[in-house]
Amino acid sequence: GASGDDGKSRVMGFRLGNPVTYELQEGDHGWSVNLADGSVITGLSGNTQGGVSRVTTIYYRPLQMTFDGSHWRTVGVGEYVSSGAPGREYFSL
Repeated sequence: GASGDDGKSRVMGFRLGNPVTYELQEGDHGWSVNLADGSVITGLSGNTQGGVSRVTTIYYRPLQMTFDGSHWRTVGVGEYVSSGAPGREYFSL
């Protein structure tokens, strides 16, 4: 590559994408959620009935990154990116 170019992409910024809501459907007695890669839980809501509390809604947003400051995309699991600063590397999980 060019002088000083190690071939790794440099991340210029991170942001949270549009909010998404996952709600428990009426009549469900149990449920599980496997959010997409790069999702960040931003909130929970629920209720208490008969002394039992339960989560009924999960709020989440995709974690996005940009390499050029204008094009954004969701972070992938296990993706290698470099901050460009020596000793500061990022590995998305």
